[in-house]
Amino acid sequence: MRIGTVTIRPFAHILPALAVLAFVIACFVVHHPLLYGNWTASMPEGLYLAAKRPLDLGTIVLVPAANLDHCGLEVPPLLLKKIAYTAGTRIIVNKTGLFADGKLVAPRVAPIGINYRGILTANQVVVLGESPRSFDSRYFGPVSTSGLRPVVPLITW
Repeated sequence: MRIGTVTIRPFAHILPALAVLAFVIACFVVHHPLLYGNWTASMPEGLYLAAKRPLDLGTIVLVPAANLDHCGLEVPPLLLKKIAYTAGTRIIVNKTGLFADGKLVAPRVAPIGINYRGILTANQVVVLGESPRSFDSRYFGPVSTSGLRPVVPLITW
């Protein structure tokens, strides 16, 4: 449509928004390497963006489920967790829960999981979710840092 010397294209302003929406939806369905959609309660729901960050305390990471003992549970291919303990921490995982340096920090709520006792090495971390019902290191123990992908929240709800 042409008005005077200005051409108006109906819906032209909507196309970029639709492209972004399609990308976001695709990321929820097929977990894009740069963007991850979290729908679980173990961490805040929302979109997380891949980031180049060191694997320090508090860093949010994607944990490949293929590297874990699933304890007979069906789990998604990637788990979103936060690094809670790093090298040098004395860790015990048993039927009661996860102990760090002798203190119970994450009790188990389900009667599943491995037993572990040791001091974390430079290539191991303990990851925890923010929910007390999260499937995390209280069940599968420490994880290797290889394969962990740091992410930052883009938008959460």
